[in-house]
Amino acid sequence: MYSAHVFSDPDYAVGYATAKSPLGSWSKAKENPILKRTKIVSGPGHNSVIASPDGKEPFVVYHTHKNLAGGHERELNIDRLYIVDGADGKVRLRVDGPTRRPMCMPSGAATRPAPVRAP
Repeated sequence: MYSAHVFSDPDYAVGYATAKSPLGSWSKAKENPILKRTKIVSGPGHNSVIASPDGKEPFVVYHTHKNLAGGHERELNIDRLYIVDGADGKVRLRVDGPTRRPMCMPSGAATRPAPVRAP
């Protein structure tokens, strides 16, 4: 996964490429970008992939602009990442985002956060 455009641009976005080896050759996905500007979210980018507490669900963590016009102020976003097999036999990535809405807790998460205790 990678970010494209300048980070302050409203069209900053996330795409991905696949390869059979980490050394390439790489093919960009035809559905790129998989995270892009919407009517309510601007400039998604600079992402990482994390797993749910039980390791069963992948999530993408990324930032977006606080202002729809772009700029330097950013907000944190987390959305589910889906890894799906395409009809052509190739693996595809899909994200239901970018979003600003609450979502269901990740699999394996406690129903309530555990209290934080000072050491």
